[in-house]
Amino acid sequence: MPIFEYECENCHHSFEKILLSQSGTHDVNCPECGSSHLKKKVSVFGVGGGESGGIETGGNGGGCCGSTCGCGF
Repeated sequence: MPIFEYECENCHHSFEKILLSQSGTHDVNCPECGSSHLKKKVSVFGVGGGESGGIETGGNGGGCCGSTCGCGF
């Protein structure tokens, strides 16, 4: 299940929401003020693996968007 991050455009509250699919994103409201005016934020996630079996985010702790992967961010 993907975890999506949002920021409310009314009260600027940031929160995460677990959704079954991207088709359900239209049903999300801010838990603080109830607004549906939300901005989806870029999510950075960890990937298990490596010899240690730990969580790795790549780069400088910023995942791909730590701009060490050449993605242009």
